[in-house]
Amino acid sequence: SEKIVTKDDNPARNHPRPLYEKGPNWEWEKYWAYFRSREVVKELPELHFFKGEWGTLHPDSIVMASFPRSGNTLLRAFMEKITGIVTGSEADITLGLIQALMDEGLEGEGLVDNRVWVVKSHHPERTGITLYHPKRCVMVLRDPIDCIPSLFHLTMTDSHDLSLCDEDFVNFQKQWFEYVENEITVWRDFHEFWLNSDMPVHVIRYEDMVKRGRYAMTELMKFMFKMEDIEGTVIGQYVNLATEVAAPQKYVPRAGKAGMANIDKYDHELLTFMATQ
Repeated sequence: SEKIVTKDDNPARNHPRPLYEKGPNWEWEKYWAYFRSREVVKELPELHFFKGEWGTLHPDSIVMASFPRSGNTLLRAFMEKITGIVTGSEADITLGLIQALMDEGLEGEGLVDNRVWVVKSHHPERTGITLYHPKRCVMVLRDPIDCIPSLFHLTMTDSHDLSLCDEDFVNFQKQWFEYVENEITVWRDFHEFWLNSDMPVHVIRYEDMVKRGRYAMTELMKFMFKMEDIEGTVIGQYVNLATEVAAPQKYVPRAGKAGMANIDKYDHELLTFMATQ
């Protein structure tokens, strides 16, 4: 099995994982066969880890590549609800924003090993404290018209759920416009990095998760489970059950906006600049 590279003193190594310690934890081969089978299910799966150990990469490791504020936490909530497997991340769990996610139930923070299948990453926009080589990629994409303001809120408030006032974008327009001019090139480079990688990449749009959840999750699970059609399978039934109700969430976020809902925060010249990058 492929090994991962991380700091010897990575705090995630010995951090308590009550759900893993409680078990039961899935064996990969049995999990793969069951979720692709056509057994009838009536309820969503319980959340578990895979059996595994620190330092060893999952044989089908999938990176969830997400530019910050593109909807990765929403997608992780969907994935955990549908697949029944905890999602990981390469993050430093001593950081305040990461601790906030752990407090809200993301138990796999800091884990990249074979106890998890999907690992969230903001690389190369920022790099976590663990290095590894995933086999496949799910790239989360959100319109920069809405993504960049959301990141500006996070940067200015140092929180996932607090927001600036609309007036702040007017009163500090110069700083806001400079921020956009910088971030749009980072946003472009981030997505080009993953789209040009040498691994299979599935793109999932934030706007589809919000407005067409069943479609978005069906296409995603086809990719993850390597199936052309999931109708009637266990994973297909779980998608239907999960999307019968409102989209899941790990915390109460600031009002997520989709469909260029933030376009009033830009002027024509700035939009033109963004379009040419």
